[in-house]
Amino acid sequence: MALPSDLKQGTVVQVVRTDNVVQRFPELIGKLATIDKVPVYPSTWFTVKILQQPARTVKMQPTALKVASISPKFASNDENVPVKNR
Repeated sequence: MALPSDLKQGTVVQVVRTDNVVQRFPELIGKLATIDKVPVYPSTWFTVKILQQPARTVKMQPTALKVASISPKFASNDENVPVKNR
């Protein structure tokens, strides 16, 4: 389980097995996701974007998330290449 203070927008997390996840999203256990929106007090539900298939956005409590020890590999493209010095 990740501490809510560790879960910031853009953080890569992994969905872990909890009773709530087993009942609502059993197919997402072990999947990687990114934090899309952090909750505003008193809410405790994070909006996460699942990075693997089935890709979608869901709301989860921090007990269902752990900070991923690995980050997904993104394909590079020309937009990410720095402009050479002239």
